[in-house]
Amino acid sequence: MIHGVIRTGALLAAALGVAAGVRGEAAPTAAEAAALREKVMPGVCRITAQNAWGVPLAYANGFLLGQGRFVITDLGAVGRPGVAQVAFQFSDGTAGASKQFGLADPALGLAALLVEGESAARPGLDLAADMPAIEGGLTVTLAGWRWCKDSDAVSLRLGRGPSARELAQRCGVEAPGAADVFLRVEGPRFDGAAGAPVVDRQGAVLAVRIDLAARDLVAALAVPASSFRKTLLAAQPELKAITELPKPLWPARILRIPGEPLSQQDFANTVRDLKAAMVCERCGGTGVIKGADKGLVRRLLGGDKPGDGECPACHGDKIAYRPLVYTLFSTMVLEATRVAWSPVADEKTRSAVHTSAAAMLKQLGQANVITFQLPLAFAGWGDAGNLRKALPRGAILYGEVAETAEGPDGKYLLLGPYGAAPSVAVRADLLAGPAAKGVPARKLPSAGDRIVLAGAVLGPFKAPTQQGLYVLPLDWAPAPGEMPEPDPRGKPKPKR
Repeated sequence: MIHGVIRTGALLAAALGVAAGVRGEAAPTAAEAAALREKVMPGVCRITAQNAWGVPLAYANGFLLGQGRFVITDLGAVGRPGVAQVAFQFSDGTAGASKQFGLADPALGLAALLVEGESAARPGLDLAADMPAIEGGLTVTLAGWRWCKDSDAVSLRLGRGPSARELAQRCGVEAPGAADVFLRVEGPRFDGAAGAPVVDRQGAVLAVRIDLAARDLVAALAVPASSFRKTLLAAQPELKAITELPKPLWPARILRIPGEPLSQQDFANTVRDLKAAMVCERCGGTGVIKGADKGLVRRLLGGDKPGDGECPACHGDKIAYRPLVYTLFSTMVLEATRVAWSPVADEKTRSAVHTSAAAMLKQLGQANVITFQLPLAFAGWGDAGNLRKALPRGAILYGEVAETAEGPDGKYLLLGPYGAAPSVAVRADLLAGPAAKGVPARKLPSAGDRIVLAGAVLGPFKAPTQQGLYVLPLDWAPAPGEMPEPDPRGKPKPKR
């Protein structure tokens, strides 16, 4: 089903800012590339699809169209269950939002969202009227946010891709009636950029990048701008709520967390650094104090016999907390969450991450409550509660499930420091983690359960009766039943 846009006929053509012509030329020089980037990038934005609580559900790219009234983006990211609004962010810090769309074409996989806020004042990009000859490949520029984290523009080649019918066969879906042909984007990798524009040397949009979860499809694909322009011109004038967006025809790769996931080796190095930092410096990771040191300790405690004994810093656990430990924990958890929810991670890497996360949480559950778990809990709530820090951030949060609540897109658990108001929301069905082979199903925590939660803080949420932070989970485990109570600022609460 194709929904309409506000403008039709000549007025719509003016809104589109259709380019008069397109030439297939050689790659631009360095100076030309810099000028093109300066011209195009102000109109390119990062897309965050959110539910009614403001919880981020997916990330994608987008760009302002023509007069800047609409943002064009990947339907696969915004046409998802629970999406009620979309936030835009531009490279200069300007922000915008949308709760309505003017057009959505499931067969092309694109949507036009009505722009609200200050970003509506800036001009957009022009759609090319025709596609130049692409036999042998055409040198173009893709402008967007790599992994929805850093804005960039790269030169690559545009060639002919599969037809809609061929693509439907690969995706295992019913073929659309249209005979559209998709384009193939080849060159430097630019992952996590669904919805990014592919432009010519004049800055006119030739195509729009899409990310499909199709079998045996290695190269990225793009929708010809000429096909989308025909859809726009044929649309009826109508605005609808984003909650009414149709489902895309094509299965989409969904980016749940910004940033490029680490390779298996780089992640292993991160885990190694964390393990090294946790080693107790006092005893060197042996758990005991030997010889003369033990004699001194015993003399201070009133003893008189030298010898080996339990390390007073780690109490024989061989690991001890220090500020660097939480910093590395945060880094490790963030990178692990990226890999666990990555749309492109291979099963071997994902399995290694789950194994490391489970081992980490088991070790935390066995560590000394007073000398390790308690300071880690204080640091976790203090770090997560500081919204001035860049997000996303990895977090280790010890707390109690205060309640469960029905959210816009499913059931949520609301978690807070022991005895304090809930300040973290996590979707219950996601606590089971991304599908991974060999990971058995388990009973999810319920109200009153004390757990330690590892995951990525993605942003704030605001429910009708609660507000706080939303966490995309990596893993969780039961937490100690008896533990001093931190408050959300990471400080001990006075005894009652």
